[in-house]
Amino acid sequence: MSQNDHINEDRYRTIFENIPVGICISTLDGRILVYNSMLQRITGYTRKDMANLNVEAFYASPRDRKLMLQHVRNKDILRDYPVDLKRKNGNILHTVISVIMHSHEGEKSILTIIQDVTEQKKIKDELIESERRLTGIIDFLPDATFAIDTEGRVIAWNRAMEELSGVKAVSILGKANQEYSLPFYGTRQPLLADFVLRPDRDAEKRYSFTAKEMDRLVAEPIEPLMIQGKLTYIWAKASPIYDIDGRMTGVIQSVRDVTVQKEAEEKLRESEERYRTAIEYSNDGVAIVRGSLHLYVNQRFCQIFGFDSPDEVLGKTHEITIHPDDVEKVRLINKRRQRGEDVPDKYEAKGIRKDGSVVYVEISATGTTFRGEPVTLAYLRDITERRLASDALQSSEMRFHAIFDNANDAIFLVDGDSFIDCNRRALSMFGVTKEDILSKTPYDLSPPAQPDGSSSREKAMRTMTAALKGKAQFFRWTHRRLDGTDFDTEISLNSLELAGKRYLQAIVRDIAQYRKT
Repeated sequence: MSQNDHINEDRYRTIFENIPVGICISTLDGRILVYNSMLQRITGYTRKDMANLNVEAFYASPRDRKLMLQHVRNKDILRDYPVDLKRKNGNILHTVISVIMHSHEGEKSILTIIQDVTEQKKIKDELIESERRLTGIIDFLPDATFAIDTEGRVIAWNRAMEELSGVKAVSILGKANQEYSLPFYGTRQPLLADFVLRPDRDAEKRYSFTAKEMDRLVAEPIEPLMIQGKLTYIWAKASPIYDIDGRMTGVIQSVRDVTVQKEAEEKLRESEERYRTAIEYSNDGVAIVRGSLHLYVNQRFCQIFGFDSPDEVLGKTHEITIHPDDVEKVRLINKRRQRGEDVPDKYEAKGIRKDGSVVYVEISATGTTFRGEPVTLAYLRDITERRLASDALQSSEMRFHAIFDNANDAIFLVDGDSFIDCNRRALSMFGVTKEDILSKTPYDLSPPAQPDGSSSREKAMRTMTAALKGKAQFFRWTHRRLDGTDFDTEISLNSLELAGKRYLQAIVRDIAQYRKT
């Protein structure tokens, strides 16, 4: 293999590994022969997984795989076929695939190109253009190209140019007098190649730009051209051809159809305007932050923090919106995110309004790039009312637990016929730990029979059943401590509802203790 062959192989391998689509070459029965790293990232499989994997594992529905094989066997090629695949973790992946039947040394294989279209945040035209460019790279299709000699005679006219212009090479090779301009303008006039031979500043004004790269010209006509009955935007590049002695022997010109790109740019501008409107009127605050500096904020962000306009925030740091209690936390999270480290996607922070009042915000953020630099894109939601309500609930619960744990009587919470909670007084009264008492029943902490001779178990079940039906119970009961000693109590038994479920609450008073006092 020559040095050039090695260079080409390295170049194609670099393109293969870095192209932003998954590529897989497999046998007809699905055994994987070759794949690129993007296929791994799309599917979530490791290299070890891929070693023993069949392509059938990628398909969400085996039927799609069968239909694809039928089509390729009949037609040898399948382009832009929408199909649902699945990742290693089982998540569905919406893709567009292109498949080509390929034969090498008598063995047939299938080349599959997979593009992930699950995320539809980019406009459809950008994806179409991307697919078009990728198809060109994979198929190794050059730009439409022709060449003329110094006399203006056509000496080359490639297949891509035939397709673009509708003119066959056999009918134009050897012709002069600017015959090559007719498919583009309908009249004989100089093209970019002619300006390389004979510069003409006035004629060059027909192009929206003309850039000179050393001895090459790059240009784009101001208006679209009518090519084969269609309005077409083109981009052109012309370079001189030199012989071995450095003499110019002609000019080669490449022409690229950029209509889709132009339309995509226009649609992108329209889309950006729609997104800008949506963001500006969003119910959430939106901010782009580099380091700790605000590069962009929307109007809702200003409303949350009490500013009149974004100008009061842009270029300023977190200190004007984040409370001093949380400034360091927010700064550290942003710094770690922009370094690519793992951080929470969503968290709460204490903010401060322009007037100094406190506001609580929920921050959902992700790392991205803005003007070529790593930044944080953050969405902020005002949760002040929710936070204050939560704090009030927590405070109420703390007060309840203080009363519950400091009561003079033992208090039990019963689910069915078992204890599920009790206060500290219950533990001291029965001489037990919480682990000793949970899941036990009231009759487990009683002698087998009560003073009237009735079964503790049966009597306890009757009173609990009556209480669950809504009839409050108040009665005397003999309990037994963990050390085996019995003591007399008065019990108040009531039903209550918590989170939609019915429980029993038992308040137990040691009357022997009160008699002693």
